Amino acid sequence: NSESGTSTSHTGFIAQEVDELVPHDQYGIVVIDKDGTYGLRLTELIGPMVKAIQELEVKIKQLEGANNAHQSVSGIRT
Repeated sequence: NSESGTSTSHTGFIAQEVDELVPHDQYGIVVIDKDGTYGLRLTELIGPMVKAIQELEVKIKQLEGANNAHQSVSGIRT
């Protein structure tokens, strides 16, 4: 923030990009004001993010199992 004399960086989401992934009529994450301004309800993002992480954990475990099975069959050791 140059106004206060600090160089703190901030990161976040762009509402229009989130709307492409999760349309504003789902979950209530993206809101569009009467004037067309996009906004985000970040607390509404927590549930879908946790669900996505859980789904990724399942996929990782499946891939690890398949990889271990392949290594056992082919005699590869890590």
